[in-house]
Amino acid sequence: MEEEDTEPLVTAIRNLEDPSATYSAEESRRRILARLFFATCWLLVFTGALRKWAFPNANVLYVFPDVPIAIGYVYALVAGMVRRTLLLGGFLILSSVILIQGFLQIILKDLKPFMALVGFHHYLFYIPIMIVFPSCLTEVYRRRFIFWNLLLTLPMTALALLQAVSPQASPINATASGETMGLPGSDAVRATGTFNFTLYFGLWIALAVSLAVGEWLVPREQRAIKNRYLLALCTIAANVCYLASGSRTAILMSGLAISGGILAAVLMGSKRVLATVAGLLLVMPILVALVAVLVPNEFQIIVERFTGDEYVAEAQGRTLDIAVGFLTDPPFSLIGAGIGMGIDAAHFGENYNANFLYQSSEWDTIRIVYEEGTLVGLFYDFTRIAFSLGMVFLAIQIVRKGGVPHVLPIAMYCFAQVYLQDLTRLGSMTSGQVAIAYAFILSVYLYPHSNAEQGSATKLISTRFA
Repeated sequence: MEEEDTEPLVTAIRNLEDPSATYSAEESRRRILARLFFATCWLLVFTGALRKWAFPNANVLYVFPDVPIAIGYVYALVAGMVRRTLLLGGFLILSSVILIQGFLQIILKDLKPFMALVGFHHYLFYIPIMIVFPSCLTEVYRRRFIFWNLLLTLPMTALALLQAVSPQASPINATASGETMGLPGSDAVRATGTFNFTLYFGLWIALAVSLAVGEWLVPREQRAIKNRYLLALCTIAANVCYLASGSRTAILMSGLAISGGILAAVLMGSKRVLATVAGLLLVMPILVALVAVLVPNEFQIIVERFTGDEYVAEAQGRTLDIAVGFLTDPPFSLIGAGIGMGIDAAHFGENYNANFLYQSSEWDTIRIVYEEGTLVGLFYDFTRIAFSLGMVFLAIQIVRKGGVPHVLPIAMYCFAQVYLQDLTRLGSMTSGQVAIAYAFILSVYLYPHSNAEQGSATKLISTRFA
């Protein structure tokens, strides 16, 4: 009996004498969490393909990425990998406010519990990705993330080009509802790759462009793809992908990612880096000309949508409406219409035609104020806008200190997505992709490089023993 009582103490003493044993256990936990992270990434990329070509109208597939995410949350809690940070504290405060408001809406507005549950899920479920998964994304796993995403640009671009040159009605251009995805007023196609909507595709392309630009900014020995010819091929593919997509959103977000790379190069101040960026910019007109030859219809339409007077006026009005509309459009309301009212999934089993969505707004920040009420809605909007802006400044700080430059292009396009585009209505495909991108940035802050990685792990171990 005495031997059993003293065994844990003996084990702890041995671990103190040999820290590598504890560090190995910590590595094992990180490895398991990293596998769940990559499973989430691949499900986000390929779920759309299943919905388009294997199981049309199977909306339940949207929750597939939620499975490894939920398992990751539980595992991180059980394994003690959730760090007590300001981000965690902010999430708990935000969650409390949203949950209390939702329960009040159930009581006072007769909001359906199922609708509230879907609303809670879309508003809150994906935020802990940024709290849990950065603890597993050490330099090794970040390089794998970069490598595989860039390698994926090659088949994804080939698929996007095939979609662009195929007729709208061809099966390769089907959407998740079995319809076709085309550009308004023309027979040109909006290529979406393995995704089932242009916004989802645009988010992934912007990530790929960010990673490609970041790779060129670091010395060759620090790259995930050390073969410069393969890296050049992936970079060309990523840029051709958004140019051929027929999506203004994809082009604008990728453009923001490139601008983030330019800013990172200026902050780094190296002549080699500045020359590299200059070379990338010189190649861009060639890629634009290449896309104009490969997919002329889509190219002409997208040029018209960027330069036509009608489209320019519409884009300017829409941007202004999104930027300040959440402050001016919704009428004052303490309780709101009900969380989840404008989320398609919350109307499962109903004959829903998006009435509330179009009566309020299809723009995320505006609709949130309608759903949550003025005070809670504005609190949620300002929180997410301030966080995304803070991530831009964090990325600038990381680059200025000599960290991984990939983070600044990512932060730039994510800021535009969080402020001006959808997060809550479309759930996993938008919130999930943005949260994963932010998890990458936060992991760089947590593990800047190999020495810091070892130091952080040692500090974490010593904290546990303390």
